Amino acid sequence: MRTKPHCMNKSDSLFFLPHTDDRVTPLHIAAGLGHTSSVACLLEMGAPVEAVEKEEKARPLHLACVMGHTPCVDLLLRAGADINARDRTGWTPLHYCSQEGHRAVVLLLLGRGAEVDCRDETGSTPLSWACDKGHVSVARDLVAHGADVNAKDRSGGTPLIEASGRGHAETVEFLVRE
Repeated sequence: MRTKPHCMNKSDSLFFLPHTDDRVTPLHIAAGLGHTSSVACLLEMGAPVEAVEKEEKARPLHLACVMGHTPCVDLLLRAGADINARDRTGWTPLHYCSQEGHRAVVLLLLGRGAEVDCRDETGSTPLSWACDKGHVSVARDLVAHGADVNAKDRSGGTPLIEASGRGHAETVEFLVRE
């Protein structure tokens, strides 16, 4: 039994070819599944940290964030992943983890300087998405790091409107007090 991950040689030309026709790389897969030791191994061997898959334009960091894999997010950031990288719809890693309620990942990204009020193609911020899903702890963290509680999206929606429309009373109460 091996205690350390076994990596292929950098000279293996097949190693970094896209895994699928959609340009999903081994690093995308390992990051999305939270396989920290595989992510570390792939990065050590020179896997492209900014690889972009074809359909959603997601990077490994997006996948680690949406799934809440904090150790993988940390490794990818240390390897130089763009903390504010945007996918096809303008979502950043912070949008993904805020919507999913992954507080530890949110705090890691904010601590590393992620743009707190970044907007997607609809004009929505990570705070709007956290409120839409009722993730009050994430909403508190975003506001504590300077998120605009009155930010309007392109249709005039605000975090309060999102939380109210979904019936998230605790989130509504928090936003009203802010």
